[in-house]
Amino acid sequence: MRAAVLVRPGRIELQERPRPDPRPGEVLVRVRAVGVCGSDVHYFRDGRIGDLVVTGPLILGHECAGEVVAHGAGVRAPAIGTAVAVEPGWPCRRCVLCKTGRYHLCRELTFLATPPDDGALCEYLAVPADFAHPLPPGMSMAAGAMIEPLAVGVHAARQGEVQPGDTVVIFGGGPIGLCAAMAARGLGAHAVYLAEPDAFRRERAIAFGVAAAFSPADGGLDALRRAAGDRVAAVIETSGAPVAVQQACEVIGPGGRVVIVGFPPRDVPINLTRLMAREASIRTVWRYVNDHPLAIALAARGLAPVEQLITHRYTLDRVQLAMLEAGTPGRLKALVEL
Repeated sequence: MRAAVLVRPGRIELQERPRPDPRPGEVLVRVRAVGVCGSDVHYFRDGRIGDLVVTGPLILGHECAGEVVAHGAGVRAPAIGTAVAVEPGWPCRRCVLCKTGRYHLCRELTFLATPPDDGALCEYLAVPADFAHPLPPGMSMAAGAMIEPLAVGVHAARQGEVQPGDTVVIFGGGPIGLCAAMAARGLGAHAVYLAEPDAFRRERAIAFGVAAAFSPADGGLDALRRAAGDRVAAVIETSGAPVAVQQACEVIGPGGRVVIVGFPPRDVPINLTRLMAREASIRTVWRYVNDHPLAIALAARGLAPVEQLITHRYTLDRVQLAMLEAGTPGRLKALVEL
């Protein structure tokens, strides 16, 4: 099979790799679409994310969808020919965290495109059968690849305990922020507001269910406060900007939940007294857990138009260009189609 392989920071080569055989309990997926995530770009540019260091050739990509083409021993479903979204983190299934439903925190978790484990920018992928989630008829492979980032948004909204009628504020208008906005609306939020400095992303946000989008600078944060009012039930911070974390803690209403999704580059001082006076809580997100089925349902019902996140498309032999162009103005999400 063909694979796009990171051979050193800044260089991806198209190589021939052995096609995997599905082991017992696995299915073989013919990969059709892979989203480019910020983590892929970090590995491409820097060769590392924190303590996770690329030490040898690595296939990137973990946001993927494809078609089941073969079964390993003992597998009956999903049936051959089924279109699936791949949940890319596979736990040990034996530890206390796995057995109590928190498998995303398993210490033995294998996650695609996280060193030393290869990812999905290749033609075939062997996947645990129960982590290959069937897509409904008519859903495109492109939309299927976007289920993974939508699952992050669903997990964030669930961590924020978003309920029907709530007012929610999102900080950060990138793909994860917009997925969080879609998930909040899908869970019944009455109004979702966005804080985002980039004008292009603010303009695009309305298509994803955002009632209004504000720049956090030049008085925009005050305008957001006036629009959202003092009853903000959940604030979901997706940018990782330290100032945004601080602003999120200022905007939250009494009894609300501040959900931190983006990774700040350093420790962030917050006004704990203000949070305590409002009995507000801070929660965090580590990927997702049991969130793919709801993400698929929201997309299938038209409540999460995830394919609209995609602004640029590439083929497998142009992954190098996709990485080089990542982060340039006027784009949200790049997709590689195989």
